[in-house]
Amino acid sequence: MKNPSNEHKITPWLKGAIEVANSFRHSRILLTAIELDVFSQLGKARMSAKEIALRLNTNPRATAILLNALVGLRFLRKRGGLYSNTASGQRFLVRESAEYRGAFLVHIARCWHPWQELTRVVKTGEAAKYEGPTEAAAFARAMYDCGLERAEEVASLLDLTNVRHALDLGGGPGHYALAVAKRNPSCQITIFDHPDILKVTEEIVSLHRDLKSRIAIMPGDFLVDDIGYPYDLIIGSNIIHSYGEENVREIIRKAADSLSPGGRLAIHDFFLDDSLTRPTEAAVFAVHMLVVTGVGRSYSVSEVAKWMEEARLRDCQNLSLRSGPTSLLVGRRSS
Repeated sequence: MKNPSNEHKITPWLKGAIEVANSFRHSRILLTAIELDVFSQLGKARMSAKEIALRLNTNPRATAILLNALVGLRFLRKRGGLYSNTASGQRFLVRESAEYRGAFLVHIARCWHPWQELTRVVKTGEAAKYEGPTEAAAFARAMYDCGLERAEEVASLLDLTNVRHALDLGGGPGHYALAVAKRNPSCQITIFDHPDILKVTEEIVSLHRDLKSRIAIMPGDFLVDDIGYPYDLIIGSNIIHSYGEENVREIIRKAADSLSPGGRLAIHDFFLDDSLTRPTEAAVFAVHMLVVTGVGRSYSVSEVAKWMEEARLRDCQNLSLRSGPTSLLVGRRSS
């Protein structure tokens, strides 16, 4: 006879499954606070729930419940019935802060509704109805927020000794181009992306007065337009995961053909191992690409290395990033 006490025992595995299933609650609480701009409205002040609700134009009782949960999650402080930002919240989630990173969280919030369609997407293979940011500029700013430190690390892994002309392909806000420019004062860099994205790029580059004279802007669609020639280095950061295999191979071929002899192509992305299950973050990111593009995914190192070799690139190396979970795959064109 089965032991009834064992039948209903919550094992560590089951507990973990329940925690994962319930984790959306924490996420939704934070994202709602981001959408309502709670942190910026608080700023450096200490306010009651009623005062905050008045500023947000929200229901006072519901606002108090949300604020208390944010305190429990350590995103806010509460003392004497008054709420305030934590030091980190003031630093990263208040719009007036020089280190504001909320744009990326706004981007994540916009992904909430598409992800609700995941079951349908898996059944049909068709992407969710996802319009993304209301304007391309918002997406570019979000990518700038989340990629600053990683861009510096990517640039530090590259040998820039003989690089005189580089291309940041699909360069978005230009943080990778700026990181390379900082490390190589002799390098001229071209940022290639869609015109609506490049509006933000130009704004960001203009803030770097010591670097902007060495950075050029080239509008276009790299799937159909000429990307220029020749380059000693081409960086493709977080672009291939948005496309299907055929387009990825074409992007690699076009980039390889645009390199000078001995030039290198550096692809920075969420790479998987041969099982396509690790690292976990890359496997989960593949689902995100499935949801929002229908055709994109995370690719394995061996897949992309093979396509680079087919494009006559040699000595392919996969360089790990300390910041993870992305890595850098570098191949060299034969001299």
